[in-house]
Amino acid sequence: MTPVVLWDGHPRTPITPGEENNMHRRSFTTAAVGLGLALALAACGPADDNAGGAAPTTAPASPKDTLIAAAPASSGKSFSFTSTGAGAKGSGRVDPASKGNDLSFAYTDAELGFTMDMKFLVVDADAWVKITFENTDGLTGLPKYPKKWMHLDKSKVTDTDGEYIFDPDPLSTSSVLKAIVSAEKAGEGDYSGTLDLTAAPDATIVDEEVLKDLGDAAKAVPFTATIGADGHLATLTVKVPKAGKNKAYTYTEKYADYGTAKPVSAPAAGDAQEAPDSAYEMLNS
Repeated sequence: MTPVVLWDGHPRTPITPGEENNMHRRSFTTAAVGLGLALALAACGPADDNAGGAAPTTAPASPKDTLIAAAPASSGKSFSFTSTGAGAKGSGRVDPASKGNDLSFAYTDAELGFTMDMKFLVVDADAWVKITFENTDGLTGLPKYPKKWMHLDKSKVTDTDGEYIFDPDPLSTSSVLKAIVSAEKAGEGDYSGTLDLTAAPDATIVDEEVLKDLGDAAKAVPFTATIGADGHLATLTVKVPKAGKNKAYTYTEKYADYGTAKPVSAPAAGDAQEAPDSAYEMLNS
């Protein structure tokens, strides 16, 4: 179970366009005449302007391609991040060397006012979770979980591609950047443009309800981004407009510690236990 607020993101591969159209067959005679004419013109034409000169220059990458190349997962390095949005906050570390994620997300219920904190720890094939509740005064019926890390038996988890496996791109940032519709460089390392959120449904920026309520507006959502001096993405900010009953809000991701983030490791034996049935009931609900 992945809570549906803002966090439901997992890297996804983009869809590429398809196949070539069939061509009508041309006569052999016409092709031969055309080839002969082309050869004659090439033999009599002017010499190559670039002969003996400098090698041809390569066009600079577009702002969109520059941002895609700067995505955190593209670095292959460890990094840390924070995220904020409508009613949700996140933070964590990604450690490709250990195939490790240390993720923390807080979801606040707008009506009841309580906050659910979920922490996920993944190291290679193993996963642990912690679930706590805050601001629960006057509320009854909320489950209670052990304070230790709860080791998960993945055969008991129905959402098998959730936060229980290593994810080099927990916020699906690569998917978001590939969904850029327009982008321009606004300054050294600064970019702005629009996103088509319907092309990145796995992103953590909006949930399914907001995406549906946005309608066509979801195809032109404004964003700004910055790339640090190290060439990696530093910030991504998305201005989500009002949609149905949902107020407009700003979604922000911040990245740091490329190559220097603290390694992710399994909890000490004394700090972990096997997850009780109540934890699976929550995760699978």
